[in-house]
Parts: sequence; structure tokens; C-alpha cells
Amino acid sequence: MHSLTRRWVTIAVVLSLPVSCTGYKRVSLGATPPTGSMVVGQVAVGDTLRIVTSGGTRQDIRVKTIEGDALVGERGERVVFGDIVFVERRSVSVGKTMLLGVGIFGVCMLALGVALAVSGGV
Repeated sequence: MHSLTRRWVTIAVVLSLPVSCTGYKRVSLGATPPTGSMVVGQVAVGDTLRIVTSGGTRQDIRVKTIEGDALVGERGERVVFGDIVFVERRSVSVGKTMLLGVGIFGVCMLALGVALAVSGGV
């Protein structure tokens, strides 16, 4: 493999790695946990959540701690379980991420092919 081709393949792979598609999926909180719990239902410390409260407020928080009556975010926001209408957790879509990575890789390979053809390297 030519040194230039190897370089372009390496660049394409490196650019494809950090790409990920994320979305929010509705999850259940389950029963009220004891203070200090790391998990409540399908929500755990460190999760990024989109929460809608009974007052119609929507908040995006990253869970720092779980208290007996509330979720506490990294920026100090506190959402009481009784006020929560529903919760969505941010997650990575493996399928979309793979498709995007393959697409980026394909475009890079096409660009490489065109560059080599134009320069007379093929």
C-alpha cells in the first residue's frame, strides 16, 4: 500500500472513531430509593437525563447523587421524585453510530480515490 494511501486510511479511521449518535429514551424510575443509592429504577449516578415535571418544566441534568426524595444534578439542580412526570435517559445508538462511521469512512475513501486519480497515482 502506498504511503499516501496508508496515511489517508489512517486519517479516515481516526476521524470515524469519536463520532457517535445519541438520543433520549424514556425510562422508569421505579420505587423511591434510600438516600445514597447509586441507582433508582433505570437511572444511575452519572446518567444524563431529560426530565419533565408536573409544572411542565423540562430540565436536562447529569445525575450527581440520588437522595431519598430527589435526583440531584452536577450543577446543583434538584428534582423531587413526586414532581417528575417522565424521565428520558441519553444513550448511544450503536446502529446509527456505525452507519455514520461507515459513511464518513466511505466518503474519505472516495476522496482519496479521486485525489489519486487526478494526481496520476493510480
